[in-house]
Amino acid sequence: MSLYGDIAVRPSKDIDIFFPPNHLEKAINIIEREGYKRIEPDYPLVAGQLQRYLKYNHHFKYWQRDQNIHLELHWKLGNIGLEIPPQDED
Repeated sequence: MSLYGDIAVRPSKDIDIFFPPNHLEKAINIIEREGYKRIEPDYPLVAGQLQRYLKYNHHFKYWQRDQNIHLELHWKLGNIGLEIPPQDED
């Protein structure tokens, strides 16, 4: 607000989506079904790597080529904490 006076005029390069970590698989399935490709990390994560990545990182980056949309799936607000609390499954 102090920089732009109106949050609506703030430029952005991506869309940030926040979700609880226990909904990771569901969030990934939805995003990939909509044509987004994960670009960071850009390699497959096996179970042990995935758990380490989730612990030491805070988001996955995706890109939708046809519409040139960049999107980030966040399970924390940053690498050092502020985790999004788990939610019950719907």
